[in-house]
Amino acid sequence: MANRARSTSASERLVPRRRLAPWAGEHWPGDEQIESDSGRPTVLFLCSHNSARSQMAEALLKREAGGLLEVFSAGLEPREVHPLAVRVMGEVGVDIGCQRSKSVREFLGWRRVHIAIFVCRVAEPMCPTVWPGAVTSLLWPFKDPAACEGSEEERLAAFRAVRDQIYRNVRNWLKEFKSRIGPIVPGSFGDD
Repeated sequence: MANRARSTSASERLVPRRRLAPWAGEHWPGDEQIESDSGRPTVLFLCSHNSARSQMAEALLKREAGGLLEVFSAGLEPREVHPLAVRVMGEVGVDIGCQRSKSVREFLGWRRVHIAIFVCRVAEPMCPTVWPGAVTSLLWPFKDPAACEGSEEERLAAFRAVRDQIYRNVRNWLKEFKSRIGPIVPGSFGDD
């Protein structure tokens, strides 16, 4: 008996659904309508737990950008916002006590992300390294201050050091971003 090619329908010829990354779950971009935003570029800070580094980065960029950008943060395995992150941010006049840790699943396929910034070290077991559909991806690898052991003062020093590093990165990146884009016109990021 000769081998005959089986006829397939158009839907069977589509690439089979598979996970985009281990943390993407079964949620697949395009399954639902992507939420339209304000026309401003969206920045998403990503980290392992969304409890310290990404929370501080979100708050600092929101403050420095002054409404120029939509800024969010998320993690693969969200944990409670770290109390020492809240404390050191309060020292610079930024209250993150009301922020909550968010899962990447809250954003994947629901919100268009223009700029994904990964703030954990790639060597960390749960560090995300890709965001589907992001126009720009940046890696800002900061040590995890929550992993610091020692006295409370030593731990606070670790959180302060990371906060200050994040602040420098945010200011430098925002300055460069503003110089490259000029004035932002609603819809200029393909969100019409």
